Amino acid sequence: LSTSIIKNHSQILGSVQQLITTLIIVFRLGTISGAVFLILSHILSYLWIIYTARDHAFNIRKYRPEIGTVMGITGSLFLMGSTATLDTGKHNTNWHVFCAGNFFVWNIFSVWWYTYVSAIFYSKLKIGVSSLIVKVIMSGLILYQVILDSHAGNKFFDLFQERLHSKLSNILEYTIAFSLLGFFLIFAYDVRKLKLAYISKK
Repeated sequence: LSTSIIKNHSQILGSVQQLITTLIIVFRLGTISGAVFLILSHILSYLWIIYTARDHAFNIRKYRPEIGTVMGITGSLFLMGSTATLDTGKHNTNWHVFCAGNFFVWNIFSVWWYTYVSAIFYSKLKIGVSSLIVKVIMSGLILYQVILDSHAGNKFFDLFQERLHSKLSNILEYTIAFSLLGFFLIFAYDVRKLKLAYISKK
């Protein structure tokens, strides 16, 4: 009887390990795919800003909108790096934490820079006021969460660079991630009418 129990217990553990391995693979594929779409959203948003400003004879380039794009793409690449460390063997926790932390830091700066450029962009062109309002709200929400995390004992440039030991930091890791994704979803609203090719009218 004891041998049978041990055998069943081993089979259950084996099934659980296989399930965990499958979930990690699915999570990795989903996150890497998501990082690619984040990169595309940054590029499309930049093109939309440049093309729309040009159509309205406004020189937006002097405000360097590409800075937000580069920071966002950098953060997305770090997201790929943090996901790549998740495997079924030895887990490189330090590299995962470093990449995940940089994903947050670079994308937070990207969001704030986008908001700054958007405020200038919308105020000059008098379009998309609702989109600007949402961006300002989301940026403020992210700033509030960063302040909360700093009150949890983290210095700003050390945010997310250490293993999370407090419940608040664990919660903020997810809420800030969803806030960033919510901000990037606004890009979809902005670029809905973007045309990557101009068609000459006859």
